[in-house]
Amino acid sequence: MASLQISRALEIQNKTLKPQTIARTRNEISLNWEKIFPKHNNAEYTLQILDEFKEWKKIYSGPQTTFKVTNLAPCSVYSFRVSLKDTSNWLEFKSATSEDLENSSHMARAIKMKNTNTVKKIAQNNPRLLETENKELRTPLVQAIDNNDFQMVQCLHNLGVNVNNHISLAQRTPLMISVYLGYLDIAQFLISKGANVNDVDINGSNIIHYAVDSNNKINVEFAIKSGAHINCQTSKGWTPLIRAANLKCSSDIHKILMDNGCDTTIKSKSGMDYKKYLTLG
Repeated sequence: MASLQISRALEIQNKTLKPQTIARTRNEISLNWEKIFPKHNNAEYTLQILDEFKEWKKIYSGPQTTFKVTNLAPCSVYSFRVSLKDTSNWLEFKSATSEDLENSSHMARAIKMKNTNTVKKIAQNNPRLLETENKELRTPLVQAIDNNDFQMVQCLHNLGVNVNNHISLAQRTPLMISVYLGYLDIAQFLISKGANVNDVDINGSNIIHYAVDSNNKINVEFAIKSGAHINCQTSKGWTPLIRAANLKCSSDIHKILMDNGCDTTIKSKSGMDYKKYLTLG
């Protein structure tokens, strides 16, 4: 009964009140929703963010009315929603990170122009820019990988870039991106410099999942040979083999995965195994 009363009161307040942004930096936003909800001793809240896949992801659940959101891109607007826990009465709102005072656009331009000398000068003057994401949520290393610029990747590594840096909300690694794109010389270089082959993104996918997503058997063979866990399960319980079935990848990829130890009997969180997924239209 108390929960229903709070929910009704919230509907009224939502017409005029929004959560407050109490602090923000280039990569963080601190939010407060204390004035939004009627006071209730046992109240708990759920905060979600709209990710780059346009899906709502839970980032906080508990009794606190203030939360700091981290790992955000500079000068970017984000969509959030908050509600009383276990209710569906969501309050949606937006907030933004502050502008990057040292502006990463110069670094991005130098990488695009393949100008290693300029990249070195910028990094020497401000080393922090080596790990700064631009407005497209890409670090310098990811930009170089997207350009398939092996020389720039080497240059950035020599300057001290972290090859295991997870990128923004999706938490992808440079290795995942290079494997997905099929830039395997870059992927091998990253591994030789300490890239973790068993890292996972926000959904629990490892580099074999990313190789499967590319639907390229050469990428899949590379990811397997790297030593990544072949039966790694995502947050949905999908192994790379189940992913291949869902994406209707080529039969060659299915065979490669099974020949290298992918277990066909593992079930996803939906209770279905590989063979069941094969029957789905």
